[in-house]
Amino acid sequence: MKRKIYLYQPTHRNMKGKLIKGKLPLFHYSCSLPALSASIPDDWEKEICLECFDEVNLETDASVVGITSMGNDILRARDLAWEFKKRDKVVFFGGDHHEWSERVLLGVCDAVYHGLPGPKEISELLEDISSGNIRAAYEFGLNIDLPFDYSFLRGRRIWFTPLIASVGCRNSCGYCAVPPLFNGGYSLRGVDTVVADLRQVRAMRRVVAFMDANLYNDRMFLRELCTRIIREDMDLIWGARCTVDIADDPETLSLMRKAGCRILFVGLDSLDQRNLDWLRKPYSVERYTEQINAIRDQKIHVGGLFVIGLDWDTPDTADRLYQFIRRSRVAVAKANIVLPIPGSDLYEQYRQQGRIWIKSADDYLRVGSAYSIPSNYCYFVPRRMSIAELERGYARLMRRLGSVGGMLWRSRAANPLEAVALFLMNLEVRRVYRAVRSTLARPDETVVERRVGQTRAAVPDSR
Repeated sequence: MKRKIYLYQPTHRNMKGKLIKGKLPLFHYSCSLPALSASIPDDWEKEICLECFDEVNLETDASVVGITSMGNDILRARDLAWEFKKRDKVVFFGGDHHEWSERVLLGVCDAVYHGLPGPKEISELLEDISSGNIRAAYEFGLNIDLPFDYSFLRGRRIWFTPLIASVGCRNSCGYCAVPPLFNGGYSLRGVDTVVADLRQVRAMRRVVAFMDANLYNDRMFLRELCTRIIREDMDLIWGARCTVDIADDPETLSLMRKAGCRILFVGLDSLDQRNLDWLRKPYSVERYTEQINAIRDQKIHVGGLFVIGLDWDTPDTADRLYQFIRRSRVAVAKANIVLPIPGSDLYEQYRQQGRIWIKSADDYLRVGSAYSIPSNYCYFVPRRMSIAELERGYARLMRRLGSVGGMLWRSRAANPLEAVALFLMNLEVRRVYRAVRSTLARPDETVVERRVGQTRAAVPDSR
């Protein structure tokens, strides 16, 4: 068997069913491909395909194909796995979603692994393949403290390089799929390891995006990382996701600004405290405006991440959310209808209450791009509005956020380059609205009902 491996990360489809090509998604890119590439033994030749830029080489002479996916592209991964198997390749798959990856891909691939493997684990897998003793499933744990391989991003037409400093989150919000993946905790990479990655990517471009679920998991780790970036004069510009309580840490914010941080995407989620309490989110809605101002005082822009459709939301929630975004001067706003993700507490709660109205979690995938971005479909019965009211409220919110005037207003910045970057991020909101508008159903029918072909009676409020 030729010791060559083809590493493939699929793209996914937009709401019109078209494969997304030519750009790296801001919120939906996984660093698992750089991690996997770094773990391949030196005596194996590598060929790498990042499908959002590359054409898939189905005729590769590699004997083994390794596919990695973050979940929203899992059907594309399955389609290509079939094609590679037709060509007598040994195919293995690694991704985050245990339930779906085994159900969707185990019958297609020779093996599925869970976790983030390092060189030792990948060597074990490849030796099993070479000896003909490959197992159907592997549990590899988290092996992230090694420099990743970003060489295949060299020369790409991307305006930021994605990397991670940690996995998991110190919070366990009820709707989030991250806590179950990492046992309700988080794991840090070594500061030296992250700095090594930063040196590597800085040789390619200046702009970096930390894809961590929460870069503020560990205050001292973040401060040490920023200090190293400053000390080595890396001259980076970067953004990250973090929890809103970072606003109460002006010293760390100041250090982040000096290290090159220019925007933080903060998970605010809801403007109703009852929703936050219900989701076990330990923050105060009353302090949101104060905290946004505190971050902005350090000359760091604030991106707001929101969900609508939670149990205390009503038909006017989308309108109140828009007014808050405008009043608090959130620079970039990303909003979704809440998605009860299998594995999350919210999904299990809705399932037990009979409020998940699709037949199974697989219907998320059968609807197609609905498990892709953005989440503009409702798969459950809301408490205080109809499905149609929720979907149309979301569309109305996106129309207002996607207006040219709104984008220009939110993209204001003293630095012209920062203003351009903010406008490009806001332009994605406009693209989302156009896609949402094209999928709106008739007034008496929701998009999901039309696509899946089923309806459910409303669930009365039992509170």
